[in-house]
Amino acid sequence: MINPLFPAGGARAWRLKERLVSECSMSVGEFGSKSLAGATDPEAWQVPNTPRESLSVPRCMRQILQLSYSTFRSAYVSIVWDGTTQESTLGESVARARHALADAARRGDWPKVFRLFSRNKQWINATRPGGSAWYAPLHQAAWHGAPVAVVERLVGLGGWRTHRNARGERPLDVAERRGHRHLFEALAPIYKRHVPMRVLSKVQAHFHAVIRDRAEHLVVKHQLRLPELEPLLELDERKLDQPGMWFPVLGMVGGFHYWLEVDGIEPKLVSESWCRVVGGSGQRHEVTSLGGRLVDVGFV
Repeated sequence: MINPLFPAGGARAWRLKERLVSECSMSVGEFGSKSLAGATDPEAWQVPNTPRESLSVPRCMRQILQLSYSTFRSAYVSIVWDGTTQESTLGESVARARHALADAARRGDWPKVFRLFSRNKQWINATRPGGSAWYAPLHQAAWHGAPVAVVERLVGLGGWRTHRNARGERPLDVAERRGHRHLFEALAPIYKRHVPMRVLSKVQAHFHAVIRDRAEHLVVKHQLRLPELEPLLELDERKLDQPGMWFPVLGMVGGFHYWLEVDGIEPKLVSESWCRVVGGSGQRHEVTSLGGRLVDVGFV
């Protein structure tokens, strides 16, 4: 990726890149896959084997459009799988706010929970950073036996009834274990798509292999919780700007947009991944119960 306004100004191009990285709230320096090696070097922003002074404006603009396209696509995937598990990967203010949300849900302080969601709706399925139980707010509502109206409001905000905690329990399972019968109906998953669970688990395992093949060191370093596919089955995609979900990967300045293209007994998941600040980094995979297959590269 290059700076079309200052093709000879490496320092200025570097400052532009730093601003873009800051806006993404991630550090591109950690993403060192073969396709993106050298992304932290200002020289990597130049078109390979092309003298800076010979760069044409149209060619430069194509590079910028690639960046804009990738940013646009990820921004309009409204459903996010938050894989954060470690407090150290969050800024101090974000970690403090996430703990406040987790504390309020654990106490069953629903007025405070909804006040916090009014500012951070994207955390509806978030768990406590550094926690081991992986209880999202809907799990806590099930544990407390909250009023049905509270559960319905959480679901209405986007809480997944298929979200599983560290014990593999959905909110419904927690309510059943606790004997809160009044919540059984409200917490029962409503599937919009249908894939046998044993088949879906195979697709999920192969999708995780695709993610690890591309960003293994970041997954390990930040102890990311990889996406589980069951929540895809309850999404009403008619109400979404883009189908599927977005899995941001800390240090990649990008991540994975994935959606279920075909359901049934032979499902197909499509995954598109990229780094926003490196042109040509896009990879598209098709994932089935038999494995993952790279079908396109360089589209972003």
